[in-house]
Amino acid sequence: MPDAPTDGPDAHTLTRVDAHTLDSTALADGVAIASARRVASKDGSLLAVVQEQTDTTGRRTRNFQVYRRVATELADTDARMP
Repeated sequence: MPDAPTDGPDAHTLTRVDAHTLDSTALADGVAIASARRVASKDGSLLAVVQEQTDTTGRRTRNFQVYRRVATELADTDARMP
């Protein structure tokens, strides 16, 4: 990805890759400045997110996060998207 401008994104794209994967891109003046991929496990218990961006100095960074669904008292009102 090219150097990021000093201003933040002015547009975003979202692409559903499959039933469990969503890609997104942040754009500034039509140039990609950050991207992310979110992948949910088939049972919906885990969500993995990889984010990549270029800061204003041109340094590229990559973040990786994993989220785990925790059962709560509201489990009966689960509002997962189809």
